Amino acid sequence: MTFTIKLLEDHKGFTGPKAVGDEYCVDAAALFTVYTHADRVTAEQLGLSSISAVMITGVSLGTGIDAVIDVSDDADGSYDGQSFKVIMYDSSVADEVEISNAANINDTTVRLRVYGNK
Repeated sequence: MTFTIKLLEDHKGFTGPKAVGDEYCVDAAALFTVYTHADRVTAEQLGLSSISAVMITGVSLGTGIDAVIDVSDDADGSYDGQSFKVIMYDSSVADEVEISNAANINDTTVRLRVYGNK
């Protein structure tokens, strides 16, 4: 695996999914050391049984990396419910070219807020 997931503590020190309406929400940090197109963050890694929405809430500064969530698993843009990809772009070049497979990305951290069911 070329990345690790760390569930982040809330103000009370709790790291698991929290109830929000009729779903759960979890904050996490994905630390990428080497980027590959095959890497997927799974619901299980986040303490969830399914995923309904993902937001990037931050990317580590100084790395020259931008990140987006890949929702191309379905033509209507929905998630597959079990996993998602974080796509990395090189923000130091004019066209923000997607980073190639196995590129060393200098330990880039992407903060995520993920909604789903437990």
